[in-house]
Amino acid sequence: MIILAIETVTECCSVCVLTTDSSGEQATSRHEINPTGHSKVVLDMVSDCLKEAGVQLGEVDLIAVDSGPGSFTGLRIGIGVAQGLAYGAGKKVAVVSSLEALALPLIEQDPESVALPAIDARMGQVYWSLICRNNESAIGLKQLSEPAVSYPADVTVSVSAPNTLVGVGSGWDAYAHEIQQ
Repeated sequence: MIILAIETVTECCSVCVLTTDSSGEQATSRHEINPTGHSKVVLDMVSDCLKEAGVQLGEVDLIAVDSGPGSFTGLRIGIGVAQGLAYGAGKKVAVVSSLEALALPLIEQDPESVALPAIDARMGQVYWSLICRNNESAIGLKQLSEPAVSYPADVTVSVSAPNTLVGVGSGWDAYAHEIQQ
């Protein structure tokens, strides 16, 4: 299985080629923090990752793209690139939530935890959601609250013990104090 993943909706533009076979997984990736330059670098990142992984676009099984929430312009760039590559190579596209992508590694580390991913939405707001483990879903996650955009002080958390609440994302970098209130 070979997956090409593209992320352009946050400040960090990133591309990854993940190859999985009987010997394990191998990831090749590029990333650059440049909130206004994703359109200038994303195709070069795709090309570099495919080349370094020793993979041709036609060998890719699936193209994954970040579906937000996040920058509207970044969303258009990522989806446009993914659709263009997929159409040209006859491949399928899968969309991945920004918030779930942030939550998954935390929940894999501690399956009993609840993740509170928050992305800086600019203008003093954050995109956020509460997410926990759900072994019955295809991706192993369940949203306890719908994705929302609000002021950091308006983030509402209703998690009871024994769950550990874990925060992640650029919203925490910018507004940790306000979110914790």
